[in-house]
Amino acid sequence: MLASRAFNFCLNKKNESIPIAIVSQGCIYFLTLNLIKTKFIYLQKIKNMNAGNANFLNAIVLVGMGMWGYLGSLSPSPTALIPVFIGVILFVMTNFIRNHHKIVSHIAVVLTLMILIALIKPLTGAMERSDTMAMIRIGLMMLTSAIAFVVFIKSFIDVRKASKK
Repeated sequence: MLASRAFNFCLNKKNESIPIAIVSQGCIYFLTLNLIKTKFIYLQKIKNMNAGNANFLNAIVLVGMGMWGYLGSLSPSPTALIPVFIGVILFVMTNFIRNHHKIVSHIAVVLTLMILIALIKPLTGAMERSDTMAMIRIGLMMLTSAIAFVVFIKSFIDVRKASKK
């Protein structure tokens, strides 16, 4: 019922934009789902999305959102910097991945999977606190990590198929 009310609120009959000041939590939920759906459709259409680009995007989001979460907290914890450190490591690996360095690519996919799994606990904590901005930040980090992970696996499969020919 909340999703239906948020849908009606967000989609007014004239298709006008809604001022951000009156956006309810249900509407933010609806808009976030639409944004994620739109981004997945957009990513499916991109032909240039390779492991290097996906890794670069993931690294930038991890560093940016991680720093925002750390600096924006009233009582910052050093563990909040873990995504930042992983993002910096992934950023350094980007050129090696673009040059098809096999070992670095495998290390990067393991780090990406580790950070994806590690972000589950902070997401549940943000949900318990009802911290919408933290949920969006962590959700975005998880989304880019999941996309990068899928693109890595797809690139590994493509390399395997090319080597069999």
